[in-house]
Amino acid sequence: MLPGHAQPLRPSQLRRAGDAFLRLREVMTPRPVTGKLWLDLVWLLVVGALHHAVLPTLTRLPPVTRSTFLIDLMTPWLTITFVAAPLSRAALFALVGAMILETHSTAPSGLYITAYWVVAVVIRLTRSTLSWRHAFPWLVTLALAELWVMGFELFVSGVAGLSDGPLDFTMVAQMGLRFVLSTGIGMLLARRLMAEPLTPDPEKDAVYDGSY
Repeated sequence: MLPGHAQPLRPSQLRRAGDAFLRLREVMTPRPVTGKLWLDLVWLLVVGALHHAVLPTLTRLPPVTRSTFLIDLMTPWLTITFVAAPLSRAALFALVGAMILETHSTAPSGLYITAYWVVAVVIRLTRSTLSWRHAFPWLVTLALAELWVMGFELFVSGVAGLSDGPLDFTMVAQMGLRFVLSTGIGMLLARRLMAEPLTPDPEKDAVYDGSY
């Protein structure tokens, strides 16, 4: 080889570089269930940071409304986790996600822990009766989970005297947009899971590793 000329890459080196790129892309693709506990926790923390720090600054309404339009990322993320992850891991993520919301909320303590606990129990009881390879069960599950969390927030805030007053058109519009966007985000996240069958009980299946 002449001096100053770079040595061409061998086919084995190209394959290793391609495999490394594919693994990196797999790690950097946001999804609730990756099969790796540490990566699931990292993505959950990223979702919490986006939920509280980034999105509120991007969706702030004009000053006349004196409020911030909330895009709920945590509820669809945890809902998908409740469906696809083993029970022990889903319970852990539910606790972590709820605590992230609790630390940044003025609502009474335990609101999100209770709300997500109810969602998790209902999903785990009905999980084996639905076909998760179709879009409709995902749509219904994500929509009902979001409606439950929004309704529970309103109920607890009203009982605790933390509500801003009676519902008006602006608040209803914000809630409607939050519902549509959060459900849509959940459907986008669930698209990959629709291509893979879920085991009836991954907690008892030694083959199941949660990877999709």
